[in-house]
Amino acid sequence: MKKLYFIIILALYFCFGGISCYHSDIYDSINKQIGVSADVLEDSQALNAADFTFSDGSTATAVRDDFNLPVSGANGTTITWESDNAAINIAGTLAEVSRPANGDGNETVTLTATISKSGLTETKSIAVTVSPWSIGESKSFSAGAVPFAMKYVPSGTFPVDDFYNATSLDDGEATVADHFLMGRGEVTYAEVAAVYQWAWDNGKLTEAVIDDPNGMLYYASQKLILYGEYDVGTNLFRVIDFSSGTFTVEAGYENYPCNNITWFGAVLYSNWLTEMIYGSSDEVVYTWNDSWDGAGYPDYDGIADDGIWQEDETQADYTKLGFRLPSLDEWRCASRYIGTTDPGYGIESPASSGIYWTSGDYASGASADTTDLAATMAVAWYEDNREIYPQCVLAGTGYGTHPVGTAGNADGEGTPFSGNANQLGIYDMSGNLVEWCFDEYPVGTHSRRYAKGGKYSALINDMKIDRLSFGVPANPESSIGFRVARGVR
Repeated sequence: MKKLYFIIILALYFCFGGISCYHSDIYDSINKQIGVSADVLEDSQALNAADFTFSDGSTATAVRDDFNLPVSGANGTTITWESDNAAINIAGTLAEVSRPANGDGNETVTLTATISKSGLTETKSIAVTVSPWSIGESKSFSAGAVPFAMKYVPSGTFPVDDFYNATSLDDGEATVADHFLMGRGEVTYAEVAAVYQWAWDNGKLTEAVIDDPNGMLYYASQKLILYGEYDVGTNLFRVIDFSSGTFTVEAGYENYPCNNITWFGAVLYSNWLTEMIYGSSDEVVYTWNDSWDGAGYPDYDGIADDGIWQEDETQADYTKLGFRLPSLDEWRCASRYIGTTDPGYGIESPASSGIYWTSGDYASGASADTTDLAATMAVAWYEDNREIYPQCVLAGTGYGTHPVGTAGNADGEGTPFSGNANQLGIYDMSGNLVEWCFDEYPVGTHSRRYAKGGKYSALINDMKIDRLSFGVPANPESSIGFRVARGVR
């Protein structure tokens, strides 16, 4: 405010020096400057953390998500911001938050505002506290009008079954270096219909081919999803219909997990969901690179830029924060994690770390291995409980999927996510549907992708967390669905 003091002294000099203040242009200018300075001072004094627009339960003392900053004051001032800590990055009006991993401490960040008008400025500092993630913490999103949630999964090193050189149970080890979010449940028909509808309405499916006789949607010559009017006899699980540019779900089946979607269909769903929620493609993870066609793989035609989306042409950029399929090891991490308290059957990994993981011969979230019928049925839909709880997608047949998150319910149905989850609060990682992962099996083949978790019609052995399973990425199957993952800052 030194400039204001100078202006006042100058005004006094002119007035007491015998120069007419009342009729002078100098007086008007000085008076204006005093008014501007008052505006800057008033807006600076009024500015505080209550002016920040928080979401997801955040407060100034417990920031959990990005928030918006004010960029103008009540008196016409302009406000710009700086941060003294990488935990908050200023991007225009948005404060982008990078939260500490679970186990790390809070981050105190000083946000400095510069309030300015007509060349006069004031600064004001406001401190906020960024909270670390907590194990199993939920983060809410919405696919249009369809809400869904994701759970925080910590990084870690944990036991796995070595699929290639197996000698005994849990004979391998894997590491997930970065913490991440995993879908609380398998993606439902309602979610897929909402995202595909958005894609259709926004011209994302202009390269699609609709195969009406067989009820198949294509993109760049690859199958995406089977659709068709619900029919128990000939159209097994075709619960999504598509007609005259509109995707619909058979009434009553909105919360069942979506199947008959290919790996390609799940990849595009992830990209479109990212654009739908964030409003741009900036954070999209997957890119189709047509120039990769057949490179080094003689089983493909070897023609670059042919407009055909081959199995080896999908690039993933994990620096992006868009939605995506989990990697194989991310899926295993989310399905095996127990926590810092051993329930009596946990495997401590690394040794003496105090972190415990579920053995590979358990269903995810089960209290005993798959030789225990009751423990497995409590967390998974599969062959043994289909006849006990016949209220499934093929009503009255005792055969098919159930609403997401209902395993263990007394009547076999109920409200989604009212059943039994694993230790992270994630449902159906064993049973209901097998789930696409991004990784190829074996590495370098591209023609098969891991699909984990066991299905509604499988035997109890297939509920084991590390049971080897895979699918052909271009094939829609009634037993395969998916869930989404996402990185975190």
